[in-house]
Amino acid sequence: MMCGIDEAIKEIRKVYSMYMMPENAEQIINRLEYHRAQAEGMKPKYHPGEVLKDYYTCRNCGYHLKVEYDYCPHCGYMIRWDSTRCLTGLPLVDMAEKEEKTNG
Repeated sequence: MMCGIDEAIKEIRKVYSMYMMPENAEQIINRLEYHRAQAEGMKPKYHPGEVLKDYYTCRNCGYHLKVEYDYCPHCGYMIRWDSTRCLTGLPLVDMAEKEEKTNG
């Protein structure tokens, strides 16, 4: 039987409450919640560059990320970028849209 993480947590709470072993249940639930957060992902943390260039880090482990990463190579968290246009710092798409409006 396959089920989602929410259903698995409900089932674990039900089964472990019958056997009165809450410390084991909490360990399993914590691990399932960690895997849910890992699969849902999060935005990277932005660090403006004072001397060199701007960079991004994983919010879970602090690993320095490259823009092409979809997952953190260190901890496996999914990286949810806003868009590639805002990460490159190039306003090429905006300039093209403005030219179309003025010429069109």
